[in-house]
Amino acid sequence: MVMSISHNKLQQLITVARCGSFSRAAEELNISQPALSRSIATLERLYGFAIFNRIGHGVEPTAAGAQMLKQADPVLQTMR
Repeated sequence: MVMSISHNKLQQLITVARCGSFSRAAEELNISQPALSRSIATLERLYGFAIFNRIGHGVEPTAAGAQMLKQADPVLQTMR
């Protein structure tokens, strides 16, 4: 499943999860928060499940998102 995601999308997923916030992740990735939110929303629509739960001003991975993230880091390392 994760194999069809670009390097940039994987990096975005991992950064959002690590930062726990779209705004902090966007700042780190040097992109706008709305662009990052749209990018993640596109992945969620593509795969048919929520990757992150939006909680207050932060996010946490859903159960499905956690599984995806578990696969994302090794795939990203391989792509590098």
